[in-house]
Amino acid sequence: MATLEPILSWGGIHLSRRISRSIPLIGALVAVATLGAAMRRKGFVGGLIDAGLNAVPVLGATKSIAEVVRGRDFVPDRPVANPTENKARSSRVKRNTSRPLDRRRLATGAGIAVLAFALACATGPRHTSDESSGKPRSQPSTAVVTASAFNSDPDQTDGDPFRTASGERLRPGMRVLAVSPDLFDAGLKFGTRVRVEGMDGEWVVLDRMPSDRRRSVDLYFGQDEEAALRFGRKQVHIDWSH
Repeated sequence: MATLEPILSWGGIHLSRRISRSIPLIGALVAVATLGAAMRRKGFVGGLIDAGLNAVPVLGATKSIAEVVRGRDFVPDRPVANPTENKARSSRVKRNTSRPLDRRRLATGAGIAVLAFALACATGPRHTSDESSGKPRSQPSTAVVTASAFNSDPDQTDGDPFRTASGERLRPGMRVLAVSPDLFDAGLKFGTRVRVEGMDGEWVVLDRMPSDRRRSVDLYFGQDEEAALRFGRKQVHIDWSH
């Protein structure tokens, strides 16, 4: 039982942290119950220290493993006065000092460990930030827009037909996208990669459409005017990450 208690204590703390993220009230109750159990076994100060150490994510797991390996807790249980048991121990040459295994506590500990692991798997992918780098995760966005096509044709622009609003120079074969001002303000900035319904691969936002256009995108077809005419104007779904 001495090797089981560190796992039970760490499992209770770990479970309370996981539950508190999704169900704050239940997580708080589990934390209080775990702290109370630690105080009953180790006393007020010892219980606070033991539960506090177990609450630290990496330190708590390391502490529990070390306690299992060494066969006893770093914060010992408070002694329980039992004259009859002490007399029986003194009359024996050898005595197993570990307490008998309580099957109900073992089952409870196993259930806590399984539930903590399940909550860890269920809540882990929902984090909004990358814990290793501290950077926000990419959030997908989608929209229904009017799509058309354009070419490097002087008649289709007021300036250099091979120069985009981002300053990039167009070359045939590039998958370039021009977006209307409202989509640009909504997050489709220069360099954003966009997937267009019915089109292969990703298209990169490098140009802007005139200010009077709304919820529209323009796909670059190089100098292939026939392909641009075949594409025409249509409603399509687009999606991107930002």
